[in-house]
Amino acid sequence: MDFVTKVGRGCLAIVLITLAGCGTGDGESGEGSAYPNTNLTITVPSDVGDRFDTTARVLARVLRDSGAAGGHDVDLLNIPGAAGTTALREFVNMSASDPHRLMIMGLSTIGGLAVNESPVGLDQVTPIASLTAEFEAIFVLEESKYRSMGDLMADFTANPAGFKWGGDARGGPDHMLVGLIAQSGGIPFAKTSYLESSGDAATDLVTGTVQAIAGGLSDHKSEVSAGKLRILAVSSDATVPGYSDIPTLKESGVNASLTNWQGLVAPIGISAEDRAAITKMITKMHDSKEWTDALAERGWTDNLRRDQVFASYLVDEQDRVTKLFAGLTQAT
Repeated sequence: MDFVTKVGRGCLAIVLITLAGCGTGDGESGEGSAYPNTNLTITVPSDVGDRFDTTARVLARVLRDSGAAGGHDVDLLNIPGAAGTTALREFVNMSASDPHRLMIMGLSTIGGLAVNESPVGLDQVTPIASLTAEFEAIFVLEESKYRSMGDLMADFTANPAGFKWGGDARGGPDHMLVGLIAQSGGIPFAKTSYLESSGDAATDLVTGTVQAIAGGLSDHKSEVSAGKLRILAVSSDATVPGYSDIPTLKESGVNASLTNWQGLVAPIGISAEDRAAITKMITKMHDSKEWTDALAERGWTDNLRRDQVFASYLVDEQDRVTKLFAGLTQAT
């Protein structure tokens, strides 16, 4: 069953999608019994079809197919808005201490907290694990005059405010990468012109609204394969398998790198036993052939960090991203 609720223009949109399974829906806690012992609900901080949603759908499918979900359903609750901070607020408010409610989050959530005024933060959730990592890339039209990052940087550094960048939500990894590239060229982040796409960022390239876009390496795979877009560089520190002909930013003379990652958190009030049970479930899923196959199919890098290791990683990432966005104002 699909359930969709939309409340007014510009207001909260919630999409709840039930992925097939055979859950009992009894609502009991995982403490003192097999976990999970009822359906799981994963909050997704994006629209259907966006990056977080793609990860959540793969995660839900593998939880079911690997047996890690114990035969129960996995429901996806899509709450887009404010670079993930709307979903975080709703998750904190609605989840209480329920260990069967989880939330997908990642680097873009941290960026969203850095650029949006949010009444909640990551200190109000329980870190479970990071799951995947993916590199970013810089895309231009195939017929663009920019044949290398050196060509692009010449124009960008000469007129930072006049060079139009595009990508996903402000505060997200695409925006972060533009900031890092700017810093590499001695350009204050606040002087960059960044357009948050309202749809497909590639369309903004085609219409000439922007001159280059940042995006996940696999985001525009079909347009690259069709010869419509070209990748100038990837954000990794080393050559990416399958993209050996594409230089890294650093190889292109731009001292910047970025790894986008996604992970999973639970409500803050769960017990130590429930946290251990959730981690055990995620570990079982991670160790399955189904998950290995999903990573290969999507071109994702395995990025498993659990419990306190992940919690420490979140602290470091939040400090790094907050410093990057410090003093950022809306560029004109």
